[in-house]
Amino acid sequence: ASKKRKSPEDHDEPPHEEPPAVNEAQEPLPDEDDAKFALHPDDPPNFLKLCTALRILTKRKLTDLEIETADGLIREYGTELITLYGSAVIKPNHHFAIHVGTCARNFGPLHDFWTFLFERLNKVLKSYKTNNHGNGELETTFFQEFHRTCEIGRLTFSLQRYPEQSLPFQTSRLMVKASNEERGTVAGLAALSQELDDVNDDAVRSYDLSPRHQTQVMSSDTYQMLARTICMRFPLTPVHCQYEQPLVPHSLPLNPGAVFFEYVIVNGKRYYASRTVGFNKSSFVHTIIPRSTGGVAHGYGEILEIFQVTQQFRAGGQSLWFARMRWFKAWEGQRDNVWKNL
Repeated sequence: ASKKRKSPEDHDEPPHEEPPAVNEAQEPLPDEDDAKFALHPDDPPNFLKLCTALRILTKRKLTDLEIETADGLIREYGTELITLYGSAVIKPNHHFAIHVGTCARNFGPLHDFWTFLFERLNKVLKSYKTNNHGNGELETTFFQEFHRTCEIGRLTFSLQRYPEQSLPFQTSRLMVKASNEERGTVAGLAALSQELDDVNDDAVRSYDLSPRHQTQVMSSDTYQMLARTICMRFPLTPVHCQYEQPLVPHSLPLNPGAVFFEYVIVNGKRYYASRTVGFNKSSFVHTIIPRSTGGVAHGYGEILEIFQVTQQFRAGGQSLWFARMRWFKAWEGQRDNVWKNL
């Protein structure tokens, strides 16, 4: 039997259906995890209350008025935290914090009695391998391992008595640097001791430069900037870069070599040169600059380089010390003053 050929009108086609209507006003529900960790818009100003309190309490000297101010800020922070997120957000540490003011009144600044050193040593002890010893063997293992670490630390620092360019000295520096983040291993305790010694030594110094330094040629931008600075500060003894033509006949060529230091200590505080050491965690400073017309100007910036230049002037050689800065400019755009409620 022959098959009947279908005409174009006979093709089976699915019935045309309208697509389901989409409610454009409907918004996707927020993810539960996102809602859990969402930051309230009023949280940053409230958090700054805690920051202000901590900045007051960590000062070397405290007055009763400052303690009362810090105590009030901590209590306001906790109260507003409940308002923003509910009482479930409160932890035991929030309660402990309201007693910090009382402790400061009884015992003085927090630097005098806080337990960061003990916590660090506890971390050192916990990092030792004890092999599940018990019945008195654990204490013996701790004792032996602690003394072994101390002996290695003494050995490491005894190597630093050699000349700076010698192999023993360089080896000791590498050992300390490599284990600086591994407390409880090799020279971990030695690195901790070095940090504590540095802090104690710095506290009694009003001004000093790092013993580690290197002599090298200045970069072109530092070299040119230094020439302009010397000409402005000492107009009677102008200098010029060696590869430039002098602007005045009695100008002297500027020495391109300098001694670069890692840090400078001013009033017990250590400030690092970020370009020299490779980090800027302690390179930001607030400077007060006297104006020639009277008054002072406040400057905020980052120390890039600290160096010494020995320059030959008409009266003979003279050593000059400089710090190259990256100055910050005040933001002049629109902003919210988060401190207005404090």
